[in-house]
Amino acid sequence: MKKNSRFLRIIAVVMLSLLMVLPLASCGKSETVAADASGTSHGISWEYKQHNQTLTIRKTGDNNPDFENADSVAWASVASSVKAVYVEDGVTGIGDYWFYGMDKLASVRLPGTITYIGKSAFAFCSVLDKIGDGKLPEAVTTIRERAFEASGLTSIDLPAATANIGDYAFVYCNKLTNVVVRNDNVKSFNTTVFSYCSALNEVNTAATAEDITVTVKNGAFTVKPSTIYYGTLDHTKWEFKVSLVDGKKVGVLKISGEGTMDEIKAGEAWKGEAAVNDAETSVTVKISSDITKISESAFEGMTNITEVVLEKEGDRREAVIIDEAAFKGCTGLKKFNIDKSVSGIMANAFEGSGLESLDISSTVNGIGASAFADCIALKAVVIRSDLSMQNENIVITDCFEGCNIGEFYAVDEGVFETLQTAYGDKVKKGQLLIEVDLEA
Repeated sequence: MKKNSRFLRIIAVVMLSLLMVLPLASCGKSETVAADASGTSHGISWEYKQHNQTLTIRKTGDNNPDFENADSVAWASVASSVKAVYVEDGVTGIGDYWFYGMDKLASVRLPGTITYIGKSAFAFCSVLDKIGDGKLPEAVTTIRERAFEASGLTSIDLPAATANIGDYAFVYCNKLTNVVVRNDNVKSFNTTVFSYCSALNEVNTAATAEDITVTVKNGAFTVKPSTIYYGTLDHTKWEFKVSLVDGKKVGVLKISGEGTMDEIKAGEAWKGEAAVNDAETSVTVKISSDITKISESAFEGMTNITEVVLEKEGDRREAVIIDEAAFKGCTGLKKFNIDKSVSGIMANAFEGSGLESLDISSTVNGIGASAFADCIALKAVVIRSDLSMQNENIVITDCFEGCNIGEFYAVDEGVFETLQTAYGDKVKKGQLLIEVDLEA
């Protein structure tokens, strides 16, 4: 009995010890967050709020202070707690060491008045993956040495005003994959600028192709640059990148905006850019998920387009109409995925293009006159739709006038009968045709 009693006492002591240690252990793991603080320094004021761990910086005078190191920064006492930085309008520069080593900093908003980024300003901000929306303010002319050293940046877009980039500005940015340089006078970099950016695989520069001498070392290999062209119409933005891949010029034309694309006439916007129309460049067109109508004649006559991608945001994209003559005469376009995001195809949309096969989704409610006329390479067509809103004055067979199609596949009975009247045994019908492989 005494032995059992002694044993129970030992167990009780051990359990009590554990109960005393556990709270101490959990306290050791808790995060210490700096209390509210504020101050002024050489023409600026700063304020830190504990509840959202945000540091706000305001202009109060004519100067922007630079600091000698991280310890001398006016707000050094709260630096380890800062998760967001908001610099108010009027501040003209980000001084040396301002945000150095803020390893919790994940969000930064800079005003359009910023003209320079100081030495080591964002160095070792390891979780900071972008500045604002990924683009530095338009007025930034200078990025000083080691400004973003070992930061968490995944991409950076440098404005046309940026002409001076200091040594080691992005050294050891191991997550940095994409760089855009919009100043067409920047034709070379000091090889230290992107030293040891081990993930860097794309550099886009506004310098013309024949002038590019950019050499970017990432510690393992040299990254070949792309040339970038861009512009904005009313509400449609476009950006064109061209690079050399295995000795061949490859371009990507990205169209973004909301709603209907602005009307594009011959010689306007990207159609007026010689590099976009270079016959030696193979071009992929990417249409953003918010575009609801590809405008009339938007890409007409662009014989170098080889692919069109209707982009999605996750699984979502707006329903899109392909307007009249949008891809007319695009002889290099061999395939176009007319998927469930396409609701209508207007007259002459693909007339005279290089399409070799077609798979028209069930969501397409109508096809315009001569939409695929004179597509002489077109050999096989699948129509999954019942074309419920087809114009009664437009016979579906007229949409393929001048084509030499070997096989038609139709799911809807009415479409099948119309096609069979014109094409006879070339037309097949049935739900099994859903899986037809047009590449075979």
